[in-house]
Amino acid sequence: MSMKDNYDLWQKPWTSLLTGQMYKDKLLERHNLSTNDISRVSGDVFCYINADMDATITSITQQWYFADISLSTVKRAVGELLDKGLIYQVVGSDGRSRILRAVVVDHE
Repeated sequence: MSMKDNYDLWQKPWTSLLTGQMYKDKLLERHNLSTNDISRVSGDVFCYINADMDATITSITQQWYFADISLSTVKRAVGELLDKGLIYQVVGSDGRSRILRAVVVDHE
C-alpha cells in the first residue's frame, strides 16, 4: 500500500468523520431523531457513512476510530440504521460489496 493509499484510507474519511461528529445532532434532527434514539456506536457509524459515501462495513472497521469496536457491533449498528431508514445499501461495482449510503433529507 502506497503512502497516498494509506492517507486516503485513514485521513480523508476521518477528517470528514470529525466534521460529521460536530453535526451529529443536526444530522439526526433532519430525520426527526435525537442521540437518545440510537446507540452511541450507531451514531458514530452514521456520521462515518455521512462523511464517506462509499462506506462499507469493511471500510468502517478499518478506521482506527472503530478499532476497539467488534465487527458484530458494527454490523448491529448498520442494521439499526437500516431499520430506522437513516441509510440504505447499494450493490458495489464488483457485484459483491454493499455500499452504505446516507439518506439525504432536505429541510429548508
